[in-house]
Amino acid sequence: MLELMRRKAATWVFRVLGVFLIGSFALWGVGDYVRRSTLPETVAEVGDLTISGRDLSTQFRREMNRLRTTLGQSLDTETAQRLGLVDRTLDSLVVDRLFRIDAQKHDVVISDDRVAEQVRREPAFQGALGQFDRNQFVNVLIQNDMTEEFFVGSLREQMVRTQLTDALTAGIVIPNAVIDAVYRYRNERRVADMVAIPVDSIAVPPEPTEAEIAAYHEANPELFSRPERREITLATLDPEDVAGGIKPTDDRIRDAYEARRASLQVPERRAIRQVLARDEATAKAVSAALQANPSLDEAVKTAGGDKATVADLGLLARGDVPLAALVEPAFALALGTPSAAVSTPLGWHILVVDRIEPGHLPSLAEVHDQIVRDLVRDESVEAVVALANKFEDSLGAGQSLEVAAQANGLKLADHKTIDAQGRDEAGNPLPTIPADPRFLSSVFELESGQSSTLRETEAGGFYMVRVDKVIPRALRPLGEVRADVIAGWKRNQRLDQARKKADEIVAAIKDGKSLGTVASTMDLRLVSSRPFNRFALEPEIGVPAALAAALFRVKPGEATSVQSPDGYVVGQLTRIVDADPAADPSGRTAVRERLQTTFSAELLIQYADELRARYGVKIDRNAVAQLFPTSSP
Repeated sequence: MLELMRRKAATWVFRVLGVFLIGSFALWGVGDYVRRSTLPETVAEVGDLTISGRDLSTQFRREMNRLRTTLGQSLDTETAQRLGLVDRTLDSLVVDRLFRIDAQKHDVVISDDRVAEQVRREPAFQGALGQFDRNQFVNVLIQNDMTEEFFVGSLREQMVRTQLTDALTAGIVIPNAVIDAVYRYRNERRVADMVAIPVDSIAVPPEPTEAEIAAYHEANPELFSRPERREITLATLDPEDVAGGIKPTDDRIRDAYEARRASLQVPERRAIRQVLARDEATAKAVSAALQANPSLDEAVKTAGGDKATVADLGLLARGDVPLAALVEPAFALALGTPSAAVSTPLGWHILVVDRIEPGHLPSLAEVHDQIVRDLVRDESVEAVVALANKFEDSLGAGQSLEVAAQANGLKLADHKTIDAQGRDEAGNPLPTIPADPRFLSSVFELESGQSSTLRETEAGGFYMVRVDKVIPRALRPLGEVRADVIAGWKRNQRLDQARKKADEIVAAIKDGKSLGTVASTMDLRLVSSRPFNRFALEPEIGVPAALAAALFRVKPGEATSVQSPDGYVVGQLTRIVDADPAADPSGRTAVRERLQTTFSAELLIQYADELRARYGVKIDRNAVAQLFPTSSP
């Protein structure tokens, strides 16, 4: 809820841009919401402010984009809703409005000069020379679908809220005793001796009796059952299904070429280097030196001293040149000829062009195939959308899914039975199911006889599925899985013997023997661990995570055992390495900062709760449900 406010290290500019610098806000995965003709006017009232349906829809889309950068593109909107993203997004908007109201009540304001300074200092808006670049600023906003007015307003509001929340949390002081106690807890390390008792080291038991086989089979249905399956009817429609019949005419191709001239035009680009001098006198001295020696490096070394530097600006088009005053001089130069000194706020520039790549317009023949592919793709998507609309009309007129699909060009899948992993009855993956991460989850949410809505895939296709029959999970007959049951029974018997052996070792240590002594009598290999703490991962310490946790619950000399993937492992704690906060100032500082952040976050949450009670919050759950039909009211 208060994630941005908790990140005190982030700049104010990135607290605003963090929501936007995720991409161009492509609307993939939320098309069902965007296509709605109307959005609820108001979904919540916060004091005298409101949150509109568009506000919630837009912020939800941004949160989806942000999550997909970390969780992967397979995250779909329905899954995100089930995970509570709608409520979390709405809560963040409510908190935003509450802080805005309270800031206004306390007359917290940020001057234009402070906002401008934050913008100028932001690296995202700086050009190749490390200074604020107006063109870079405008380009970043355009790429993120933001106007300058909107960005500056959002930045100002964020700075106001940050000033308010910083004032609230500035007085938090974490006692040194608390810091030291947390440091010791987190950094205490332990050392242990270990022995492993793998299942494979236990003798294979004799063959089980028929009664034992039957009992093990019945007692472990999760091991020997067929998964729940569904018999389905699936209708699909993909752009590829209609693309073969689309043949753009020569006139259509030519018109598309003419319409794309501006985007196809490759601008002239120049490889530019520059001398940047601090003052005019130095620039003139370098220019004079260049008359005798055309090497920029030599000229600067001879006449520039420490008041001039050489920089390679790269291969640039006109729009890429970092300073407007350098554009015309750079693109008027002949190859290898130094320019006159040009003055800018950064100093005096002398330019040299090392290479010129002329601008050109690719011929129709060069881009013909790509234009045809684009036209076929666009027309096939349009055709698919038209067929999908007709298909829905047919269903609305009372036709069955099968009849409506056949009448409108949808394909009916040739498979019937499917499990939750997309496999057929034999356990083989089904390659013909829709490439949509929502498909399998939607199939297994439907009851027998229910149909899904017509859904669009990321590739522009559509599908509808109906569940004809639910086949419950069922224990396979013993005759089908007899060999697996016997193998499982034998492994279970060996695992039980390994556990008993581990218990014997722990008991022997409790009676005063060392793990080394017991291991030698049982012909087990003793291994000593490296020092480990509570939070180290197994590959780093060589100790199973479960055993490491258990060893933090015993005293030196005591032993414990846990089950491992291969059997059992016994560990005896041999040494505790205390952590000294005084010996690690940077680590102690990190603990203090972490506690400061945690306490600050908790204080802000309490503050937000108090603001809710003070100003009032009303949420229209019906409006939220209208906007997100699958979310809980």
